[in-house]
Amino acid sequence: MKPISRSTVVITGASSGIGRAAALAFAELGASLVLAARRELLLSEVAAECHHLGGRALALPVDVADEGAVRELARRAAETFGGIDAWINNAGVGLFGRLDAAPMEVHKRVIETNLFGCMYGASAAMPSLAESKGVLVNNACRVEAPLATSYAAAVGGIRAFSAALRREARGQGVSVCTVLPGAVDTPFYEHAANYTGRRLVPLRPVSPEAVAKALVECVRRPRAEVFVGRRGVTEAWLTGEREQPETGNVLEPLHRGRGAAGHNPPAEAHSGSSRLAAVVLALTGVLLRR
Repeated sequence: MKPISRSTVVITGASSGIGRAAALAFAELGASLVLAARRELLLSEVAAECHHLGGRALALPVDVADEGAVRELARRAAETFGGIDAWINNAGVGLFGRLDAAPMEVHKRVIETNLFGCMYGASAAMPSLAESKGVLVNNACRVEAPLATSYAAAVGGIRAFSAALRREARGQGVSVCTVLPGAVDTPFYEHAANYTGRRLVPLRPVSPEAVAKALVECVRRPRAEVFVGRRGVTEAWLTGEREQPETGNVLEPLHRGRGAAGHNPPAEAHSGSSRLAAVVLALTGVLLRR
């Protein structure tokens, strides 16, 4: 792998959260960046920040659930910068709520965006990565909790897909890495489809910059799997604040939640950890009995 200052890095989901933090981290190291997300105006703002930090950046509005759009993203990246050295599949959407509480259309879109978006990106990037002997990084939070079934299915699929592709791509000289964060303080919880009836708050989140650092290190020194936070387990608790059911950004992008951080106060600040655990379990039990 060539130095990051001479590398071209593609990042999906770059308009906010981990993707935005990663874009700025790579820009500080002088990388040439191709930034993709659905929110075009916000993406252009991130690209301008990257230019200010010393990187070069091309912003392209892309929905990763659209295979043709992802292939065009790969083509434009290689055409603009002469190849692709690293591709980071970071775009993702979430859904919280009982399986039968949310329309299956919304569950399906979570799978299409998170898992198929990752597969589309890998397939589109592989020819260029094979040429550069580059790195594919898949970002996936490990979730095996009630009220997040379709999200859990998608990220579990990403981890298994990455493991299989890692062996397949070895003969092409391409490294495949999986970064597995725990709860992260990003706008993800604000963006997620929410059918729980309550506001969601991440429990013991790490910063988006901590995950961005792991992504940079995977490009520098590829590793099969890297955990960030509490062994990559995403935990959230439900506040007493009522929320109306909504699809969040699953079907369409939202204007809210624009930064890298979500500015979620640590859950421990609200009460003791044992009491919090009881609140989490109690509210989950109530929701499951509805």
